Amino acid sequence: MAGNLEDPIIPESGGKDEIESNGTGNSIRHVKNCKMRTIRDVGQMLLSKSTSSLKLRMPKFNADEFRELLAAAIVRHDLPFQFVVYDGIKKCFSYLHPDFESVTRTTIKADILNMYKRDKEKMRVDLGEVSGRISLTFDCWTSITTDGYISLTAHYVDKYWCLQKRIINFCFMATLIPGFI
Repeated sequence: MAGNLEDPIIPESGGKDEIESNGTGNSIRHVKNCKMRTIRDVGQMLLSKSTSSLKLRMPKFNADEFRELLAAAIVRHDLPFQFVVYDGIKKCFSYLHPDFESVTRTTIKADILNMYKRDKEKMRVDLGEVSGRISLTFDCWTSITTDGYISLTAHYVDKYWCLQKRIINFCFMATLIPGFI
């Protein structure tokens, strides 16, 4: 039977196995059985651009860098802090790297607050280095759920003569009357 999974499919090359006819059978057997190899999946190797040699695709795992990337992804995609404790996410991360240690939602919240404080200080330094004027604007709007918001934005020209804008503050307004500020 051609469709049966237990029967081997023999190519039309005179009955010989396709691997043996191309001369790669010995190499494949060696890759599968070599006791000196620590990695069994050839797909984990890449050709290095700089040295033109094979090197591991997976560099050393840095837990701090991983947590920083995870926190940035949660902020960027507006995910809940509880995202890090989902079973599927934990399994996915542990599959990608066995050294992965799960973080809690309070840990990721602290990481995001630290990221906020670091970015706030960076913005303070950037605004302090502006040699020209800084223009402040505010904007009010109503969300789809009729909640009112206001934001304060700083506009300035940086040292490379590029117009920059940074949101300084953003807050909820209890009542927003159209046309009145």
